[in-house]
Amino acid sequence: MISLKLRPVFHKDFSNKVFGEVPDTFIFQNSFFPKVDVLEKEKEFLVYTELPGLKKEDVKIVFENDSLSIIGERKKIHPESNETEFLRQEIFYGKFKRSFKILNKVIPESITANFENGMLLINIKKVVEDKPKEIKIEVN
Repeated sequence: MISLKLRPVFHKDFSNKVFGEVPDTFIFQNSFFPKVDVLEKEKEFLVYTELPGLKKEDVKIVFENDSLSIIGERKKIHPESNETEFLRQEIFYGKFKRSFKILNKVIPESITANFENGMLLINIKKVVEDKPKEIKIEVN
């Protein structure tokens, strides 16, 4: 069994602005590692996660210390037996955890999630800061 530590691959500007250098850890052999798409909008971040074969009860979402974690397990769908031999095995199972450090200010209480047809959507509202206003001051 091989254990690897990987850094998320994002566009350079995106990585610097939103997510820090938090490595994702996973077990390479026979493990499920869900794929994610992260989008940034003016007032929010959207995190799409592919979770085929899972139900919402199989997934836990945690936000703490400015990190978003998606934790769960995809359980085997077929019984194990000494009488059965795999001719081909391409479906991965097991526990997983995807974690991302969020560098922007967000509103943790506003985080929502929707799970439908094997796709998890997490919505994270940003703290919208007022833009500085320029005021002209006359000098006497």
